[in-house]
Amino acid sequence: MSLTLSGVDIRVLTHELAEDLIGSWIVNIYHIRGNIFIFKIRKPKVGVRFLLIEPGKRMHLTQFNRLMPSEPSNFCRNLRTHLRDRRINSIEQREMDRIISINVGADSGITIIIELFGQGNLIMVSGQNKILTALHYRKMRDRDIHPGKKYEHMPSTERDIIRNGISDLQKYLDANKKIIIALNSWLGLGPYYSRYIARQAGISTKKTAEITEEDIVSILQAAKELESRLLNFDFSPVVYLDSEMESESDEEIAEEDEDKLDGEINYDEQWSDESLPFNPERVLKILPWEQSLYEEEVETFQPMSYSDAFDVFFSSQETEEEISGETEELTTAEEKLQTQLNKQNEHKQNLLIEAAIKRREADALYNNFTAATELLSTVYNARKNKMEWEDIIERLDIGKEKGIASASLYNEILVREALIILELPFEDEIIKSTLDFRRTLNENANMLYEKAKKSEKKAKGADIAIDRTTKNLEILNSQTDVLKKISDAQTVVLKRRKSWFEKWHWTNSPDGSLIIAGRDANSNELLVKRYLDDDDLFLHADIQGAAATIIKTGGKIPNENTLKCAATIAVSYSAAWKLQRPTADAYAVENDQVSMSAPTGQFLPKGGFMIYGKKQFIKNVALELYLYAIIEKHWVKLGIAVHEENLKYVDLFVKITPGSIKRGQVSKQIKKKFLSMVDDKDMAKIKSIDIGDIAQLLPGDCKTDNWTKREK
Repeated sequence: MSLTLSGVDIRVLTHELAEDLIGSWIVNIYHIRGNIFIFKIRKPKVGVRFLLIEPGKRMHLTQFNRLMPSEPSNFCRNLRTHLRDRRINSIEQREMDRIISINVGADSGITIIIELFGQGNLIMVSGQNKILTALHYRKMRDRDIHPGKKYEHMPSTERDIIRNGISDLQKYLDANKKIIIALNSWLGLGPYYSRYIARQAGISTKKTAEITEEDIVSILQAAKELESRLLNFDFSPVVYLDSEMESESDEEIAEEDEDKLDGEINYDEQWSDESLPFNPERVLKILPWEQSLYEEEVETFQPMSYSDAFDVFFSSQETEEEISGETEELTTAEEKLQTQLNKQNEHKQNLLIEAAIKRREADALYNNFTAATELLSTVYNARKNKMEWEDIIERLDIGKEKGIASASLYNEILVREALIILELPFEDEIIKSTLDFRRTLNENANMLYEKAKKSEKKAKGADIAIDRTTKNLEILNSQTDVLKKISDAQTVVLKRRKSWFEKWHWTNSPDGSLIIAGRDANSNELLVKRYLDDDDLFLHADIQGAAATIIKTGGKIPNENTLKCAATIAVSYSAAWKLQRPTADAYAVENDQVSMSAPTGQFLPKGGFMIYGKKQFIKNVALELYLYAIIEKHWVKLGIAVHEENLKYVDLFVKITPGSIKRGQVSKQIKKKFLSMVDDKDMAKIKSIDIGDIAQLLPGDCKTDNWTKREK
C-alpha cells in the first residue's frame, strides 16, 4: 500500500505542525539515507520533538528513532549553518499546493521551502527571497533553482476552493464532458476530493450532460460543507484498516479488549510497548475525517494526530531499508579502503625492493673497485683528450676481447646521457650498473646508497599511511558488523511517550512513592506552584543552589527509606555536587511550611522559597546515584535510581558520583558502554538513545563505577 499526500492532507499536517512547533528552536539537523531530513526541535516547557521531512513524499513529526550519520552531508552542513539555534516563526502551506514554507530566525529570517510534488525539493531562501541552497538544482522554463537566483514558486492551479470559493460551477460543467474532470478543475483539490464531492452529493452519472438542477444544488451543498471544514480546520483523523488481514493474535487481542474498544480509546494504552497503534500493513487509507468509502465493514483507528498516523505508516516502510542501505554504503567504503591498503602495501614492497637493488649495486661496485675505477678513468681521460666516441668504443671492445679486467666490465655507453653501463660480477651473478663516467666510483656508489636510503625512508612513511588505513578499516568493519546485527534483528525502535513528571528530575522510592525535583529556578517554581499538594513533603539540600524536591505521598506517611531517597535526590541535584562533596545535609518540611512570597520589605529571587517552622534534617546524605536503562520491546527507558531495591528490575545500570569528567563526555561513555553490554537484538535500541537524554539526568561532571547488567 502506498500513500501520496494531497493538498488537503498537507493543509491538515501544516495546521497541526504550526500549533506544535511555532515558537520552537531548531537544535540540530540530520540528513539520512533516502534524502530524509530530521530536524531536532526543542520547545520551552514541552521538550524535544523530531520533525521528519522527505521532499517529494512527506513531512510529519516522528516518534521513531533512526541511526544518524556521524558526519553531515555538505547540504546538511549548510542547513545547520543557517538554521541551527534559530526560532521557528511560522509554518504555512502555499494556497492548496503541495508546498510548505517554514520561516525561522530574526527579522525577515530564512525560509525553508519543502516541495512535496514530483521528485521534491528542499530549498533555503534568504529574507530577500534569494536562493541560498537547494537539495536539487535545476533550471526550468518558468523558474531557476540555483544559488543567488530569485525563488519563484511553481505556478499554481487555475483555482482552488480556499482561494476562489464555490462560485462558477456551471462554467466548469459546461467546459468538460466528464463530471470528475469538471469538479477537479473547479475545486483544485485533486481527483480524490472530486470523487468525494460526487459521492457526498449522491451523483451516480459520469457525464456532465446528465447533471440535473437538483444535482447542482447537492454538489454546491457538499462543496460548501467541505469548504467550511477546510477553512475552520474541522479535522478528526482516521485510519482505515483492512479487517481481512487480521491475524489470529489480533483476533485474540480484540476479544480480550472488546470492552475497551467499545468505549473511548485510551491512546496511551494503544501506544503501549506491546504494539504499534495500528498495523501499517493493514492500512487502506489515512484521512483527515471519517468518510463513507467502503461498502464492506472495515476497521478504523483514530490517532491522536494526522502526523502520528503518517509517522507510523511511512516509518514502518523506511526503517529496514535505511539500515540495510547504510550497511551497503559502509561495505562499499570498506572495499575502497581495502583497495587503498593493498596499493599502499604494494608500494611499500616496491620501495624496499628498489632500496635492496641499489644497495646491492653499490656493493658490487666496491667489490670491483680497481677495475671499475680504471674503466671510468679511461673513458673520462679519452674524452678529455677529445677522442671520438667511436674510437673509445672500438678500443673498449678490443680490450674486452683481450681479457683486460677493466674493459671486461664494459657493456654499453649512452653518449647523450654521459652514462656507461657496467656488468659487475658479484656473488655468483652479474649485476648491471649504470654510472656517470664524469664522476668517480665513490661518488657513483654514494649516489646509489643515498637512493637506497630515500626508498627505505619512503617505506617507513608508507608504514604510517598503512597503519592509518588499517585502523580506519577496522573501524568500518566494526560499524558494518553492528549495522548488520541491527538489520538482522529487524527491531522497530519507537520514541517512548514520556509521563508528565519526566520533564523534571525524578525517581521512585522502594515503596513506590514518586519523588520529583526541579531542573532550574523556573522549574523549581513551577513544580511547587503546580504539583506540591496538601499531603506532599517538600525537601531541599541545606545549601544555597539546589533543586526543590517533593515527595508525592498519595496520602501515605513516607518511611525512612523514602525520606532518604528524596534527600539523596535533593543533595545530588545541588551545588554540593559541583563542589564534589561526598555528603551533604537536607531537610524536609510539610506543604504548608513552604511559601513563595517574601515577608514585607524583603525580596525572593526567582525559584526561591520561604520556609517557616521546624525542619526535619536528614544528615550526611551520600551524593551517589544510579543511572539505569530498562530495555523494552520498542525502546529503552532511562532513569535515575537511589536505592538498590529499585535496581532489581532494570537491565543495565552504572553508579555515578561527583567527579571531574565533563557531563557530555560521561554521557557518551555511558552510551558506548551500554552498547557493549547488550545482545545483538537490543543494539538498535541503545544506539537510538539521544546523548542529551543521558546528559539531562546527570547532576554535573561525574565519575562512573560499578557497571552492571542484570540477567533476567
